[in-house]
Amino acid sequence: MVRATPHPLSGIRTAQTNLDRRDEALRLNNVGLRQLNRNQVQEPLQMFEQVLVIYRGISKSPNGDSFASCQSKGTVLNNIGEVYRNLGQYADAEKTLFAAIEVLESLRLGLPDASKIAIFEMQVFTYRFLPLRHCKMSEGNI
Repeated sequence: MVRATPHPLSGIRTAQTNLDRRDEALRLNNVGLRQLNRNQVQEPLQMFEQVLVIYRGISKSPNGDSFASCQSKGTVLNNIGEVYRNLGQYADAEKTLFAAIEVLESLRLGLPDASKIAIFEMQVFTYRFLPLRHCKMSEGNI
C-alpha cells in the first residue's frame, strides 16, 4: 500500500491558518467585550459563541496549540458566563462558569508552580461570579 507523503509546507499552511483564526477570534472577542461594556446583551453572546467555535476548531487541528486554545476557551467561557449573568440566566451562567473552571483546571497538570498560580489568577475572575447565582437563588429570583 502506497501512502501519500504530506507536502513539507502543509504544516506551515495549517499553522498560518490557525494564526489567522486566532487573530479572527481575538478580533471577535474584543468586539464582544466592547459590546458587553456598552451594556448590550445579545450581541456579545453571539460574538463569544463564534470565538468559542474558532478555538474549538484550532484545538482539534493537527498543528493547533492546545495550551493557548484551552486557555482562550476558558476565558471565552468566562465571558459567556458573564453575559448569561447579565441576562439574569443564572443557571446557564453557573454551568458555563464551571465549564470555564474545568477547562482552565485541565491546564494545570504538569505545569510548574508559577504557571499554576497564573492559571489560578485567571480562574479568580470566574470564581467571583459564582456566588451571585446562590444569592439570587436565596432571593427566589431563579
